Amino acid sequence: MLYVGTDHGAFWVSKDDGAYWEEHSTGIGNNYIRSIAASRFNRSRVYLSMTGINYDDLHCYLYTSEDDGKNWKNISTGLPDEPVNVILEDPSNENILYAGGLRGVYISVDRGNNWSYLGINMPATAVADMEIQVNTKDLVVATHGRGIYKTNLRPIQSLFNQKKKTDNDYLFEINKITRPWFNSSAGEVDYRTLEKAEFTFWLKQPRVVTLAIRDNSNKEIWKSTINGHQGFNQFRWDLIIKKETSDYPYFVHYDKFIEAGSYNLVLTAGENLIKQTLEVIDSTSPYEP
Repeated sequence: MLYVGTDHGAFWVSKDDGAYWEEHSTGIGNNYIRSIAASRFNRSRVYLSMTGINYDDLHCYLYTSEDDGKNWKNISTGLPDEPVNVILEDPSNENILYAGGLRGVYISVDRGNNWSYLGINMPATAVADMEIQVNTKDLVVATHGRGIYKTNLRPIQSLFNQKKKTDNDYLFEINKITRPWFNSSAGEVDYRTLEKAEFTFWLKQPRVVTLAIRDNSNKEIWKSTINGHQGFNQFRWDLIIKKETSDYPYFVHYDKFIEAGSYNLVLTAGENLIKQTLEVIDSTSPYEP
């Protein structure tokens, strides 16, 4: 089963490994087909995005078909009227779609009937391409001139795959956290190896929340207060539990990092107290083969 899209709106289908082709372009625009996503849940379902930017047409063109392109449905409702360069289907849920547009990434949880902007801290720049790393569940986004970004999809998949009620608060499962590498000479941290931990939670309403890490004796070793908003929230932690200042010569231990071990992350949201296990492991040298 093969799909091909051209730079002037022609969508071609082959069901015999390319020996014979049919054009199924009725009902779509006459622009550059930039992205085709074949569904892994329905053999005949396919998505496509196209852009007219080469022809000074800056409108949004996003479609789906349930019959290999014989009939197309526009699924751009809720998106800005701007070009969409790439569309992806979530590998775990047929109802979740991701679209990369002229000024960011968008998500739909109802198979394209409605769309919302995905995440914050990403520049409003054109998304050139996206890829989902199935093993790690990361959405990796390449932009035009503003670098590469990623976000983990586990919380989104957890909420909608398990059909959790959105009128409750949730603290989602946390991936293992790896400490940065410490050089053997003086034990100073190699900040190039530091990757922040991601704490993701869902709030049924905007409120001030507290995130705290407790050790096995229930001693609090770190805490942060956050202004949470309704829906998904994510806090990225630098693994530092204490900062030091010193006038001693050659002092390098300004940041004290969490030690390897098992902890509890506690989310306090009003009267709700939610816990998740937090496992921290030591890193290995990035300079050894």
